Amino acid sequence: LSDRTAVLIEPFSCALHGVLRADVTADDTVLVIGCGTIGLLTIAALRALGCRARIVAAALEEHQKRRALELGANELLQAGGSTATRYRNWAKALGAEVLDAELGKPIVIGGASVTFDCVGLPVTIENGLRFTRSAGTFMLIGMPGAATGVDWTPLWFKELTVRAAYAYGPERQGKGTREIGRAHV
Repeated sequence: LSDRTAVLIEPFSCALHGVLRADVTADDTVLVIGCGTIGLLTIAALRALGCRARIVAAALEEHQKRRALELGANELLQAGGSTATRYRNWAKALGAEVLDAELGKPIVIGGASVTFDCVGLPVTIENGLRFTRSAGTFMLIGMPGAATGVDWTPLWFKELTVRAAYAYGPERQGKGTREIGRAHV
């Protein structure tokens, strides 16, 4: 293997572990928040496994957006900017509706079937919870510290399934193969 490829085996294995735990189907709309190394490799892992779902990726930088498209994202969202602009643009892309709340941030109806938070900051956790549709799956792959100040209300209002993936480990869908052993995908 080239050095360039070899250094990506471990982070790709982490992304692959998260993707395998998420149970994404071809009919799903997937939201990937964060297009750093883990976010981009999450998109790559989805496509490497033959995933035909619509992938919408939220990125800050133009080079991240270009790479996300190269790896298989169907659409791009701007991750930064004002909350109002972000909510309006994300809702439009995800076919969701944004409603004003009496207190706190807006309520989002609809959104992605499966959301991968590949950042792990309080703001990305909140965005992910809000933009995951009712009964959808929120997958935390990013490494949060203490996620203080997160409004967890969408978690129970939408009855979300929340999962997390840390590093890589025994694959639960096969015969105990480790993701790192599948990183050649």
